[in-house]
Amino acid sequence: MAGKSNTSATFFAQKKLLGKAHTSNLKVDGEEVIGSNIQASTSLIFGQSIPTSPSLSLNTVQSSTVEYIQFDLVRLDGTTYNATATGGGEGSDSGEDSQSSGPHTYQFRLPSNYETATDNPAAGNGVFDNSKIVHETLGALQLIPPFFSRDAPNPYIVKIYKDNGSGGVGDEIPLLDNIDWNVDFYNGILFLQDYDGSKIPAFAKCFAYVGQMASQVISGGGGGGTPGGSNTQLQFNDGGSFGGDSGLVYNKTTNTLTTDNLSGSLTRLSDGSSYLVAGDNVTITSASNGQVTIASAIGLTELSEDTSPELGGQLVTGDHKIAFGTGNNTSEIDFTYNGGGNFTAIASVKSIDMFLDLNGGDSGQKFRIFNNLQPTSAYAAGTNTDTNAIFMVREEGNVFTKGYVTASMGFSGSLTTLTDGTPYINAGNGITVSTGSNGSITIDSLAGAADLSGMQFVTFGAESSLSNERVLTQGDGIIISTANPGQIVVSSTGLLSRTKKFYEVTQSHGATHPFSTPGINFSTVDYDFNKIDVFYNGQALRSGSSYDYVVNNSSEITFDFDLDEDDQILVITFQ
Repeated sequence: MAGKSNTSATFFAQKKLLGKAHTSNLKVDGEEVIGSNIQASTSLIFGQSIPTSPSLSLNTVQSSTVEYIQFDLVRLDGTTYNATATGGGEGSDSGEDSQSSGPHTYQFRLPSNYETATDNPAAGNGVFDNSKIVHETLGALQLIPPFFSRDAPNPYIVKIYKDNGSGGVGDEIPLLDNIDWNVDFYNGILFLQDYDGSKIPAFAKCFAYVGQMASQVISGGGGGGTPGGSNTQLQFNDGGSFGGDSGLVYNKTTNTLTTDNLSGSLTRLSDGSSYLVAGDNVTITSASNGQVTIASAIGLTELSEDTSPELGGQLVTGDHKIAFGTGNNTSEIDFTYNGGGNFTAIASVKSIDMFLDLNGGDSGQKFRIFNNLQPTSAYAAGTNTDTNAIFMVREEGNVFTKGYVTASMGFSGSLTTLTDGTPYINAGNGITVSTGSNGSITIDSLAGAADLSGMQFVTFGAESSLSNERVLTQGDGIIISTANPGQIVVSSTGLLSRTKKFYEVTQSHGATHPFSTPGINFSTVDYDFNKIDVFYNGQALRSGSSYDYVVNNSSEITFDFDLDEDDQILVITFQ
């Protein structure tokens, strides 16, 4: 039967009450440097309920408060002595071997792989770290004492083990062994009254508290309870308890907050300024429900674009893809017929190059377009005949179409010969037809020219021989050019362009104090009030020192009244 000496028992109890650890029978309380404390009920230290019957499953947090952990036992320096020395407090158990000098105190230390082995969400937080010594956490990490359970055997009793000779867990050293050991559950200190070289403790298995301390519960308003949801999920008040949801998570490694939805006003930064700012020709409007509308302003004068967009891989559209290769790899555009009646349009491109067997091949190659008919293909059977094509280009360049050919900009080239070689325009009586080298056709009357002096004509200038001519004259904003023969070009001078800017007053602004209008340059409109519109909270203002405002310089306005925070100013210039 193990029997602790009076010296050991007295020192342990006395030092405990004085807030000190007991590491040696040769040290008085003033020589002990490791602190300790008296553990009490959850209302004083542990802030959450502790289960009475936890399972002995390593590295698994139970009830969000306790975890069964295999600790390393590390010898504490300065605790080696011979218990038979005066004051050493050796025991007197029957059959006990004679004492020799050796370490009597060991520290509980988390294993080196704790953070990867555990499912504790607090792993790596500075307390529950790899190789963390328990007493160095100053009470942030504590062991669970046996008085939290009445089960037999008690799951909270600490078990210590020897090394198996290969660095693993060996035989257990029983609680009632003759080395007479005890554990301080507050600081994780193992004390051996009697040293036995054949019973060197290397590992300990016990429960540690991983829940909230009382201070955390109190600071949180007393909501308490276990963390809601899974690891990385943010906590929220869910009916008086902590709640978690997969739609609101935080990755501490990448500092990334992820959520499915956001609600409320998202238009302000922490300093009160807008985080979305309208640039040139853009308006930003915030609705009462928090929505932000970004729109193009009226009167765009310039549009910038990326003239060389690039794709680094494949652009996948539905079940088929547009693949862009490199080197000698073949590029493909793959569109699948849609029996639902939909169509695919390729628009706004500079050119489309299409090759029918670029390197030569079978004769009779054709480019064909069918209407409501599907050509024979690998995907489905169809009608594959030339007569059913509404448009066809043969390999020699001949073009066939079933419908009319219309060209809004006209035709170019020789248009004077039919397929059999005969002219398609023949001269009748009194008419001559001639073809120029550029393909133009001239039709003249063989008779004398008719008198056109009395007829009405539209001309580009007054002609004395034509009394009824009507001169084509350009008005404001219009340019007429006849620089190219045979062409009349009518174009706009761009008479009107507009610059529009919204400004939100972020603080009180006194009357007569200049108000800055970045993005507006009044000099471009010569400070002409007829070309400047100013609105205050949607109300048009009148310019002039005797009225609502005056323009100070190219980018400042002085109002005749005070501006308040959140007032809206709209400025528009026209040129």
